[in-house]
Amino acid sequence: MFTVNEILNSTYGILINQNHDRATYNDIRGFGVSIDSREIKPNEIFLAIAGDNFNGHDYIQKAVESKAAVVICEADWAKEHAEDLNKIDVPIIAVENTVSALATLARIHRKKFNIPVIAVTGSNGKTTTKDMIACVLDAQYKVLKSKASFNNHIGVPLTLLELDSTYQVAVIEMGMNHKGEIRGLASIACPDIGIITNAANAHLEFFDSVSDIIEAKCELLEQLGANSIALVNADCKKLYARVCDFGIDMISFGITSHCTYKAENIITHSEGIAFTVNEKYTFSLNILGEHNVYNALAAIVIGLHFKIDHLLIREQLLKFRAVSLRMQTVKCLGIDMIVDCYNANPTSMKAAIKFWNNFEKSKPHIAILGDMLELGVLTNKFHKDIWNSLKDIDYEKLITVGEHSIHYQANDHFINIESLIKSGIYRQFPKNSVILLKASRAIELEKIIKKIIKRGK
Repeated sequence: MFTVNEILNSTYGILINQNHDRATYNDIRGFGVSIDSREIKPNEIFLAIAGDNFNGHDYIQKAVESKAAVVICEADWAKEHAEDLNKIDVPIIAVENTVSALATLARIHRKKFNIPVIAVTGSNGKTTTKDMIACVLDAQYKVLKSKASFNNHIGVPLTLLELDSTYQVAVIEMGMNHKGEIRGLASIACPDIGIITNAANAHLEFFDSVSDIIEAKCELLEQLGANSIALVNADCKKLYARVCDFGIDMISFGITSHCTYKAENIITHSEGIAFTVNEKYTFSLNILGEHNVYNALAAIVIGLHFKIDHLLIREQLLKFRAVSLRMQTVKCLGIDMIVDCYNANPTSMKAAIKFWNNFEKSKPHIAILGDMLELGVLTNKFHKDIWNSLKDIDYEKLITVGEHSIHYQANDHFINIESLIKSGIYRQFPKNSVILLKASRAIELEKIIKKIIKRGK
């Protein structure tokens, strides 16, 4: 909840309704913040943001008609529309930048609640880790978590603004494309626990090396308070070493390295994974891929830190299901589709290929692989590296989609998903095959799933 004066003072805003003054609006309060005029609720604050595909300022009148309590807009836009805005009978506050105002309000709102906030970042696995942690904590706490991948300068503030007195803990995912972004997000969330799942070759379009990515991920640690702790993947050697440099309380986890919580005796099968932790606790997951053991380890550590019994943690993890388009299995016509096309970088691509190669080895294996994006000048190199890793694998057919995946030297290559669908090649897949779909999100490989399912009807 924000008063008009609180918004004005914190954002250095200006009340621009000329027929009203601050005293008139002193008792008006905004309960919640919305940036979407289609979803705004009565008495919420409407914050107009100019995006790539829309401009929230164009929907101010609609938000007012939906009974918005307060409107926040940008000063430059307000000057051009002063006459129209002055006719509106709710407080209109003009700020220099509405995205910055959103961050400011979220930071203020977060500090109103004395609850632990857990921040999760990493090149791979952060969404699954965030969801696993929330699943474990749900056993004993009311948890606020980031929706889907609300992990940027808009999504993180909007998530934090959902906090109310009923929540006992928050789990916030933080993503990045550029240096400084994690620092900014963490300064808003003020986390008590920071988790870095790993640091790998991702977003190299904007970074020169993995070392630069490690530095950017470690911006999270700069924002941790005096009594905070960090969780880090010890198998990511360079990341682990860098986190040690910070001299903060740290809990490590891993599979191959010496660490605080180590997973061993890992058994993978067609329905999931089983493993032990510290030769003491046994856990099972109903999701695919050995790499998900790392995500589960982070959730287990958090559960134990929050005094949840290991048996209850085990029960919660058994309930967990794969996030959409992330290592999902879809069965149709006797075909097993391994769907992991929400995102892709060299590390996650190799992990998916490794799992696919070992899955139901007696069946014919087909891979549909698309481009790995945002790899910068090393794009061709990394695609060639994937092709080299495929050379030693026995498979029935390799199909590629996109501009860069031509380096995979596939049996069949298509420039985009539409041309693949148009070819009808999916109609030729054997009914007992294992099909891997892996690519960056922009390639839209999920469209072929619908065609295969439709074929089975």
